[in-house]
Amino acid sequence: NTVLLESLGISLGDIDNKFREDLEEKFKIASEGMKEPQEYGVPVTKKDTYWTFDTNPVFIPGAARKIAYITDSRGYPEIRLINYDTGKTETLVGSRNFDAVESIYAAGRGLSVSADASKLVFVGKKEQRDYIFIYDLDEKTLERMDCGIKIINSAEISPDGEKIYFV
Repeated sequence: NTVLLESLGISLGDIDNKFREDLEEKFKIASEGMKEPQEYGVPVTKKDTYWTFDTNPVFIPGAARKIAYITDSRGYPEIRLINYDTGKTETLVGSRNFDAVESIYAAGRGLSVSADASKLVFVGKKEQRDYIFIYDLDEKTLERMDCGIKIINSAEISPDGEKIYFV
C-alpha cells in the first residue's frame, strides 16, 4: 500500500473503489433496457440443492447449437458441453481425467474454442504445476502441453487455430 501511495499517489482501497465504480458504470450502461435473465428463456443448467457455479461459457461454432462451460456442480471443476436445444449435457473433462488434470482454472478466459470447432483450450494444474490443455472435440482426447512456465493464468487459441496465446 505504501508503494502505491508513493508511486501513484493513491491507496489500494481507493484503487479498488474506483475499479468498482467503473464496473458499475460500465454494466449500468450495457444493461440499460435489458430484462432479467428469466424473461429471455429457461435456464440451460439445473439448480442443485447447494450452490454451484457454471462459468466461462463458450459457444461452439457450427450447426449443433452447443455451449462448453466450466462447472463445479459435483464439487470439483469439470468442463461440460450442453446442447441448448435439448438441454442434454456431456462431461468432456472431469473426474475420469484426474490422472491428466487435477484442477481446471476458471480465471481469465477459462475456455477457448477453435474457429473450426475441433479444439477446446484451457489451463489446468497437475502435480502443482500449470499446463495448457487441448481437448479434441472430434476425437474426445485430452493433450497436456508443457510450456516451461510455472504459472499460467489463461490461454486463447488463435483465430486460424495454429497458435495458442497465454498469460
